[in-house]
Amino acid sequence: MNEILIRKAKKGDKDAFCRLIDENVQSMYKVAAAYLKNDEDVADAIQDTILSCYENLKSLK
Repeated sequence: MNEILIRKAKKGDKDAFCRLIDENVQSMYKVAAAYLKNDEDVADAIQDTILSCYENLKSLK
């Protein structure tokens, strides 16, 4: 299922991208929280990661 969502997101489907993020945000939170002890820093790191993913999605291999 993720492969289909990834292909759709790479073609510009914003809903597919949002679903991918929704499916992975908890994992992103756990990783960020392990490194950053402050919830605000964790939220900033997740936001920056999502933005970077969106901006570079078409170059994903």
